Amino acid sequence: MGRTDDSLRNLLFLYHTIVESCDTVQLYDRGAYKMIKAETSVWPNMIYDIDINSRREIFLNSIYKDLNEFTFRPILLLQHSDEDVAFLKKIDFLLIDRWTGMSLSLEQKDANSFLSDFELSCREINEDELPIWINLVSEELFSKKFLELNIFSTLLATRRSSLILLEKNKVAIGTSLIMYDVNNTAGIYMVCVKKEHRSKGYAKYLLSYTLDVIRKFKVTHVVLQSTRMGIPLYKSLNFNVQNSYNLFIKK
Repeated sequence: MGRTDDSLRNLLFLYHTIVESCDTVQLYDRGAYKMIKAETSVWPNMIYDIDINSRREIFLNSIYKDLNEFTFRPILLLQHSDEDVAFLKKIDFLLIDRWTGMSLSLEQKDANSFLSDFELSCREINEDELPIWINLVSEELFSKKFLELNIFSTLLATRRSSLILLEKNKVAIGTSLIMYDVNNTAGIYMVCVKKEHRSKGYAKYLLSYTLDVIRKFKVTHVVLQSTRMGIPLYKSLNFNVQNSYNLFIKK
């Protein structure tokens, strides 16, 4: 991954903000890579900013030891390269998914008002409602693994983050997270809709509301990392593809 890659700059700002605000999450720089490690939470645990080509020996000497120090198995994030994919597979890393970096130049216009289903509503939540939001994210995005409430509480306290809840008939069915960085860019994360409510246009409703929240902050540049499944949704909202990133875990 290029060390100044624009499509991931907001994500790294999010990670660094968490590290600075939460004492249970640590950042380590190994020279050949950086890693963020959460002691008690499935997220964020990531190895990134990886330089395999010029520092392969450093990478091999330290990566296995570091992997054993994680409570939750971390993801390796690496900009797509056939050579790197072949190398990591050779040393028993499994390619599990691919992220596509996407961006949007957001027009400052009136908020959307396309309420196609009056049973639906979206809103920003406060700290008191965090358990509802976290439980839904854990269930839909992390196979019900533990997410530390304090991580998201500290994010809210920075006033650089907004957490969005999608409800149907006042029951929580979807989430998103916005992170505003110092470059007047908003990143969108933790987008999910409960399985039984998918393929009904609810995710687009959620994302449209999320973009309206960003508009309130007068931010015009929006970025995210999409799985393969999410690309058609984001393209329908005029997001453009930037780069591709492979996600690996150790077998």
